Formats: sequence, C-alpha cells, structure tokens
Amino acid sequence: MAHFALAKILNGIISFRELASSNLSFNEGAVSVLLRQAAWELGSRNSDSIRRVAHKVLEDESFVSRLIATLEHRLNSIRSNWKEQETLSTLVTLALRALSLSEDPEIIDDAISFLRDAREVAYLWCEKLSELLNSTEGSDNDSYQHRILLASAICQRTYDVEANHMDNLLSTALDTERLVRSSVIFYETSPSESDGTAATELRETLLHGRRILHRVEKRLRELIRNDPSGMNAAIGTSMEGVTLLGQWQFIAADSEIAYKTLGEDTQTSKRIIRYDLLTGELLINGHPPGRLPKRYTNTNLYRMMFNAGLLTVIPSDLPGAVYAATKKFGEYELHFGFHEGVLRITARSSDQLLQLVPRDRLERDFPRSLVDNYYHWLDPSTGVVEFRPIADKWNPSKDNWHLSLDLHSPENCAMRRGDITLVDINSKLYQQIAEILARLDSSEHVHVTKLANGYIEAELVRLKLRLFVNDEGLLECRELKAIVDLDQDIGCLHRLYRKLVLKSFDSKDAIRRSVVIPYGEVSILPSSHGAQVFVELPPAECKRVRYFRYWLNDHLRTLQGPHDMLATLYQCYLHAVTGYVLPDPFTGRLGTDEALRGLRQQRLFTSMALDTDCILILKKISELTPSRHLHPKNLRVMQTVTWNLHLSQILQHDDFHPAATAIKDHASKFSAFRKDTESAEQLGEHGDQLLMSRARVINSRWRVPDFGGSLAPPRDERPTGEPRDRDYQNDRAQRVYEIAVLIRDWPSKVHHLDIYDQAKGWTWASAKPFDGTCLGEYDLSISDSFGSLYDFCRNASRDDTFKLMSRFCMITYGGKINVGLLRSFLAIAFSGRFRDLPIPRYPGRESLYRPNSWRVAGQG
Repeated sequence: MAHFALAKILNGIISFRELASSNLSFNEGAVSVLLRQAAWELGSRNSDSIRRVAHKVLEDESFVSRLIATLEHRLNSIRSNWKEQETLSTLVTLALRALSLSEDPEIIDDAISFLRDAREVAYLWCEKLSELLNSTEGSDNDSYQHRILLASAICQRTYDVEANHMDNLLSTALDTERLVRSSVIFYETSPSESDGTAATELRETLLHGRRILHRVEKRLRELIRNDPSGMNAAIGTSMEGVTLLGQWQFIAADSEIAYKTLGEDTQTSKRIIRYDLLTGELLINGHPPGRLPKRYTNTNLYRMMFNAGLLTVIPSDLPGAVYAATKKFGEYELHFGFHEGVLRITARSSDQLLQLVPRDRLERDFPRSLVDNYYHWLDPSTGVVEFRPIADKWNPSKDNWHLSLDLHSPENCAMRRGDITLVDINSKLYQQIAEILARLDSSEHVHVTKLANGYIEAELVRLKLRLFVNDEGLLECRELKAIVDLDQDIGCLHRLYRKLVLKSFDSKDAIRRSVVIPYGEVSILPSSHGAQVFVELPPAECKRVRYFRYWLNDHLRTLQGPHDMLATLYQCYLHAVTGYVLPDPFTGRLGTDEALRGLRQQRLFTSMALDTDCILILKKISELTPSRHLHPKNLRVMQTVTWNLHLSQILQHDDFHPAATAIKDHASKFSAFRKDTESAEQLGEHGDQLLMSRARVINSRWRVPDFGGSLAPPRDERPTGEPRDRDYQNDRAQRVYEIAVLIRDWPSKVHHLDIYDQAKGWTWASAKPFDGTCLGEYDLSISDSFGSLYDFCRNASRDDTFKLMSRFCMITYGGKINVGLLRSFLAIAFSGRFRDLPIPRYPGRESLYRPNSWRVAGQG
C-alpha cells in the first residue's frame, strides 16, 4: 500500500512536469481522461492528514503555486487556438482541484484569477466558432456545432465550485453575462434528449451542465434582481440588434423563469422574452432562436447576399416578416419573409427601412456591371433605389448611384450619381455608342452617362477606359489620348472582329493610327467568305479585361506593340489566323509570313520563365502546323495528316511548330537557374519528324525565300521516293494518257471500231445511269451503260472536255472496256451530229437493244 501511495504522489509530480514540458499532447482525449481521473480520484486515506494520499502533494504551497503558474503559461500558449478544447478542459479541472483542496488565501486568489481567465478564453472561442458556423455550410457544420458545445461547457465549468467560493466567481455583471450567454449557447447546440445516439461522454457533459445551473440558480437569480445589466447584455448578444434595459421579472419569487416584455410601436410588434435559469433555454414569443429554414437559404436572393453562410434567427417583430437575424449588419437588423412566393429581405435601422431588390428585376434595364457588382436597396417611403457596392453593402453614401422611381410617370425615372445621369440602355444614343464600343467589350459592360454640362461620356468598365463625345461628334478616349477612327480598316488582321482603330496626333500634328485588341481566347468560325476570327472575352463575372495597343508604323510597314512577350506572341497568332492567299495591303506580306517574322525576333528568346498565358499562345501557334503520323504506325507507307478544318491549308504553315518550339526550348535551357516548372510543359506532339521534315521540303516550292522557300536541304540530302504517277511503263497508264490526249486534241476524225460489230455478241444493252462514283466508273460494264455513254457523248461539246476526260480516263484505267470502243463513243462527241438522235427504248423497260428484233445503223 505504501508503494501505491508513493506512486500516486509521483504520478502527480510527473504529470505536473509533463504539463510544463509539453511532452504529452493534452489535446488528445485519452490523455485528458487520464489526467481528469487522476485529479478527481480519492485514493487511499492518509493517517497524517485530512487529505488523501493522492492529494498530499497539494499541501505543498510552493508546488501548488508553481502548478497554477504553469497552468497560466499553458493557457497563454493555447489562447488563440480554439482546437485545444481538451487541453483547456484539463487546465480548468486541475485549477478547480487546486482551488478545492487549498486553504492558502493567496493560492485561492490565484486559482480564482486563473478560472476567470480560462472563462474568457472559452467564451471567446464560443463567439469565434459561432461566426465560423454562420459563414459555412456543409459537412463542417456538425463539427463546429460540437466544438461550440464543448467550449460553452468549459465556460460553465468555471462556475462549478463549492458554496464558499461561489461569491468570488459569480459576483459581477460580467460573471452573469458570461454564465447566461454560455448557457444559451450550450442549450442551442445540445442534441435532443430523445437522441439515443449521443456518446457517453457527451451525455455526461450535458448532465454536468445541468448540475452546474442547478447549483448556481439561487445566486444567479439574486444577481439578476440586484443588477440586471449582465442579464440584459447576455440576452442582447443572443438577440443581436436588440438593446435591453431595465429589470427582469420572475413568475414567482423562487421561479427559475425570468421574462421581459418589449413594447410595440409603428414598426415593431410586442415581444415576450423568457429565459430558463435551470436549462439555459431562451424563447422569444414562445420560439427559440434557430437557423433559417432551407426554403429561405436555398433561394437565389439569400445565396447572393450570404453565399453559403447560415444565420441564427429569432421570430421577427416586423409586420410581414417571419424571422429576424440575431446578428446585426452594420447599423441594420435583417428580417426575412415571403411575399407572393418570393423571398423578401428587409433591413431596418433606427431611421430607415429598406428592401433588397432581386437582381433579375434589373437585368433588362441596366448594364451588367451595375447589376452584378452592386446590392440594390429600395426605400419604399421615398421610392429611391440605392446601388451599393458589394464591398460596402451596409453603408449608405451620396456617391452611390440612386434610382428615383415614379410609377405614375415612368419618363421621370432617373438614375443619378451626383450631377451625373445614366443614359437608358434602351435609348438610341446608348445603342449607337455601344455598337461602336462592342468591338472591345459587350454592351452590357458599357456605361453611358450625361454630365451636367451636356457632355456625353462612355466607360468600358472592364477595360478601365473612358471616352467622351468631343465637339466634332467623335468618340475620344481620355486614357489613350486618341479618337475613334472612322476608317476601321488597317490593311491587316482582316476578319478579326474584336478590334478598335484609333488615331491621334503627334507633336508635329502628324496622324498616328493604332489598334486596340482585347486579350482573350481566340475562336475561329468558318463562313462563306473565309474564317471569321473572334476574341472570346472573359465571362461576365470577370471584372477585368486585358487589352493590347499596337501602333501602325508606316515606315517599317508593321504593327508595333508593347515590349511584352505575351503582346508579341498574341500579335503573331492573330496575324497567322487572319491571313489570306494574298499579301496584306499594309504589311505587304502574307499573314503567315508576318507571323513567322514576329516569331523570329530575338527578344522572344528570353532566359526568363514563360508564364502560363505565353505557353498557351505558343501551343496554339504550334498547333497551326498540321500533325503527321504514320499509317499504319508500324509501316512507312502512308501518313495521316490532321488539318484545322476552320482554316485554309495555306495558313497552316509547316514552320509554326518549329518556331514555337524554339522559343520554348530556349527558355527551358535556363530552368535550372529558376524554381519554375511551367516551361517544362511540352507544346504537343506533331507526329513523325521525318514526315514533318519531308512536308517542309515538298511545300517549300510554294513559299517565298524568307519564309520557308529557302529551308529545303541540299538535293543530295532530300528524302527520295518514287511517286506512283511516274510509272511510265504501265500499260494502263499509257492507255489513260492516250485517251486524255485524244480528248484534249478534239480531232475531227478518229480511228474507231464499228459499234454494231461489237454489239452483235450482246444479249441485251442497258441505259442504266452512272452511279457518280470513281469505283463505279472503274468497274463499268459497256452493256450495262451503253445507253448512258451514248447520251453522255451525243450531248457533249468542246466545253465538256474535262468532264469527258475525267470519266473516260477512269473507265480506261479500269480496263474492262476496249479502248477502240471508247474511241467510237468519243467520235460521237467529236462529230456533234448525233444530238437529235436519242436512244430507242422499250416502254417501261431499261433494255434498249435486242439483236433479233432491230439493228442499230452505224454512222461514221
């Protein structure tokens, strides 16, 4: 037994040392339970002291003083970390045991001071976790709610002392406020009593909280009667937005129910507040504070205002509203209710009542940015809607836009900000200006305003550009110091929709032209006049659109932009996709050639890391070169070429892929000196390198020397291969050649066979039409198509040379019809004397020839 007692003492000393050294994780449940059990265990009797053997160490006043000091040190280390709830619970338990078993007044004061400090920490954790719970939604809610319950339970436990210490720990209005507020939170976050799934430890926590409230009931009732300020502050916090003053009433002298009645006025109705001292239950007009139902939180209006946040609400005292948020927003308290099936959010301050206007009510009447970037508050008493920025939605300002509504006279409605008036988006003036500026951004992001002096201004909100109508009636840009050119053709970048041409004057009054192009995803759409190129702007939610300005250099015949890699690559890509088979009038070069010239600039070969946008542009430029793969993959006999179907083949230059790869590879050489991985991304696989090289050689004949024409390797290094069309020794090829030459020459006399002699051996002849396919002509039978060939030739003329050549060369290549007989049919075409001699037919039958019934008379 002596050894067991000694072990208890050593256990206390070891635990104290561990508490100081932090070798153990006191936030672990198992460690916390072990320490609480050691603190509350009675153990063996001590014959030398009224304290048990396990508690004998607490007779050492220096030990207890150091213990409390260590508790304070550990408390300070976890003060801002609300996840250390098990640690805080253990610290409170040890402090309660030290207070209970100590007699030294100084130690008692230190223990009481520590418990008050721990109470404040637990209370602040409750408030912090409540804010997190209100701002999130989903699986984290249950976790936050459980942590709030534990933090409020710890706050309550700081009042779990003997009667002789109660007056020291529950004596001020602040003590009352902390106890009542933590009890309200404890009750709100507790699971239902009928919930049988609660863990044993949680059920013990709930019972312990009830026991504490029963113990302090009498003392708490006395404090509420003597000084109700603490009670008013606690309930006012639970009903944020409501200021409570005056005394609380009790149903009976010793009743646990305290209540207060709030009077009614023109804007509020009567409310009765009830608080249960034994449970912490708070009721307003018989209803507890709670969460808004999903019917409210699932509406677009609620999500627009609060995202996924959850609000604690109480019954509303505002006529027409059902719930009111306990939290105050700025100077406003929010009320919620449904009107004709639509959620209505009302904000009430001491002197104003506002209603939130749903955004969909304004979409057709205002620019998109004034709808999406603002909250719209209607004052029903004045008929004015204030447009407040999202970042400042709770503060009114004279600098905000104000919409004055006049339902009796709509023409008197006006949108003003100071002395500036917004032009109606449905007006002709707005449409004219927006049509011009639509080259840079869509009209929904354009603001047109009228100043007090009559000037008209337009703002491209997302590009941060402002323009005004000058005295000459032209749009002039303040930031770019240029006017919109009436001539929007710059001689290049044809079929690019998103661009605006400007002109300005230099110091010598010489005109300088420039073009502004917004940056975005480039899309290519086919059309009857060639590919149309569009710059797809960022979605409406994006508040910023980047743009580049390029100057037209009339001396160098080039576009010159900012010394920015992305701007240069973007310009090259636009030149490439807007090119044509003829040179651009301004540059004098093809669009593809101008793009390749830009890609060869030495300033693009940088040692700096390539950002994501640059790599994406290089990848798009690389993809302009068609990919070439062997088909089948294991044989070098054929190839599969993948073209961009939206672009002309002449624009898909073989040099784009090598040029883009060279820029990317040069930057990659210096990656060892940087901590970047961006440039390690490849530009894409373009297939077999030999096929790519071969294509460059073959296509070089169509290129000018500077842009592909001089890139062919020496003749002795060129890959060789005999094409199939060079088989001069083939008999079929020779026959095809003879027929083609015959048709080309169109002779007046032709050596031919007698058709009748050839037809005598046939059992029948047919006039089946041609099926129109090469394979059908390849396998053509003369008896099946006699009538069709005759009709085709008798109606032919010299203008049909190529039609005859195409069909008869394919028939000749098939080899199933005698060439002499084909010459006979061609003689019919060359003579032109059979146009009025149609083929005879049997009614209802395809067969037109029977040797025993009639004969065909040949004509030479």
